[in-house]
Amino acid sequence: MADVDSNNLFALGPLLQLLGTRLHLPVHVDAANAMGTLTGIQCGGTSPQATIQVDSSVLRACVGNVDPAQRFSKNNVCDNTLQKEQLLTLLGQPLINDKITLPALTSSQNLTLAAGESGSTQINPLALGNAVSDLVNELLRVLSGMLSSPKQGMSANDTAKALADRYLQATFPPNTLYDVNKLIPLLRDGDPSRQLAPLHSWNVPGGLPYACGLLNLVTCHTDGPVWDAFKVTVTGQGLGVLDGLLGSLGGGLLINRCDSLLGNLIDYNGCVRNNLASYIQTAPAGFLDGAGGTGVSNPDGSVSCSGLLCTLLKPILAALRPVLNSGGTLLTNLLASVLGLELGRTDVNVQSIQCSAAQLVY
Repeated sequence: MADVDSNNLFALGPLLQLLGTRLHLPVHVDAANAMGTLTGIQCGGTSPQATIQVDSSVLRACVGNVDPAQRFSKNNVCDNTLQKEQLLTLLGQPLINDKITLPALTSSQNLTLAAGESGSTQINPLALGNAVSDLVNELLRVLSGMLSSPKQGMSANDTAKALADRYLQATFPPNTLYDVNKLIPLLRDGDPSRQLAPLHSWNVPGGLPYACGLLNLVTCHTDGPVWDAFKVTVTGQGLGVLDGLLGSLGGGLLINRCDSLLGNLIDYNGCVRNNLASYIQTAPAGFLDGAGGTGVSNPDGSVSCSGLLCTLLKPILAALRPVLNSGGTLLTNLLASVLGLELGRTDVNVQSIQCSAAQLVY
C-alpha cells in the first residue's frame, strides 16, 4: 500500500490545510504472479542454453479504503474488500468520496540462460507506466469533472457557501457579528498572507437595489458593482422603506435584507453568508468551470479554466497535480526499494539442460 496524503507534505500540507483542502489517496496493489514456458534449447555451442518465456501479471491496482486487517493477508483486495474513501476535501467540505479500480496488466519477456545460471526479467516499465498513467488520468478526470458538473459532493450553492466561509472566517473571530465594511476589501483585493485570492469586482445585471416609487416606499433594481449591491442587502442602505421593514429583496437573486428587525432576530451572520454566496455566483465567467476550460487535465500540466471557483483554486489545483503524478512514483519506489518487491520482476533459475538424444527405457 502507498498512502498519498497532502497533509504529510512538508511544504504543501500546511497551505492546503489552511485552505481547508486535503488530497488522500490510499493506493493498493494486489500481488503479482508469473509463469515460465520453455520455448527453445540451443545445443550447438560449448555451453547449452535454454530460452524461457516469462509471462507476468500485475493483478490489480486500486484507490480506496481497505480494512487494515486485510491489506497484507488477502489476495484481490481490490474486489469486494475495497470500500469508498474520502479522496478530496475542498474548502473544508467533502468533495470526492469514491473508489477507483484499474484492470490487470500483463507482460511477456524472454530469458536465455545456460545450465546453473539465474536471470531476472526487468521491472515491467510499460505495464507499470500504463498503470500509473491510468491511475493518474482517472484521478485527474474525477478532480477536473468536479469543477464542471459535480455529480457527487457539493452543489454550486453549497460550494459558494463554503467559499464564502473561507473569507468570513479569515476576517472575523468566532461569535462576532460580520462587518461588511471590513469584509468587502478582503473579498475584492484578497490577502496573500492568509492565502486568500482576490475576487475582484464585476457588474451584476439588475443586482443593485435602490429606493424608488412614491416616497421611496419600494425598491427597484439596476445594474451595479457586485460589492455595492452586496453591501446594500446587508445594511439596508438604499432600500425602499417597505422592503427595509419586510427584509425582502427581489431582482432574481436569492438574497435577503440582513440588517432588519427580522434578520437580526433570526440569523444575521447566516443572512450575510447566504447573500455573499448568491453574489459570488453572479461572476460573469460563471462560478463553476462549465465549458470554459479543461481544469487540471491539460497534458502540459497547466491548469485551464474560466469559472470563478477554478480561477481562485488555480494555486491549489496546480499544487495537487504534481501530488497526483507523484502517486505513481511513490508506489514504484515503495515496491522497488522499501519493500524489496519489484513490480513485474521474475527470477528464473535453469538447473540443467539435456541435449543428448532421448533413450527408450524398458
